[in-house]
Amino acid sequence: VGPMPFLRTGEHDPGGFVFVSGPGVRPDVLRPHTVLDLPPTLLDLLGVGHPERLDGRPVPGVIA
Repeated sequence: VGPMPFLRTGEHDPGGFVFVSGPGVRPDVLRPHTVLDLPPTLLDLLGVGHPERLDGRPVPGVIA
């Protein structure tokens, strides 16, 4: 896995990152997004949709 340095599993990165893998997830490297986009994206991947009251929007290009 790279080009990230090999840090401890509990290490924090100031820029943050997320790895998403599973059925229906398209492999890609996407531009940076706000952390607020993570919950709507995960809810859409689970197929439950997301409430409009959530801040953030699903990250386009994640769902195949």
